[in-house]
Amino acid sequence: MNTFFSFILVLGLLIFVHELGHFLFAKLFRVRVLKFSLGFGPRLVGKTIGETEYVISAFPLGDL
Repeated sequence: MNTFFSFILVLGLLIFVHELGHFLFAKLFRVRVLKFSLGFGPRLVGKTIGETEYVISAFPLGDL
């Protein structure tokens, strides 16, 4: 069971870093980013700063 949770944690971290790379390059080249979401499905928590909505969703394994 411990291995499973470790796998999910590392996978989630990899996906976050990957998506963060997309986000930072978009901002660097002045592309408008409306939503930065970690996950998909129903929204669990989020906050809007400027024009970007930052969200953590129910299934934090990437964004669709």
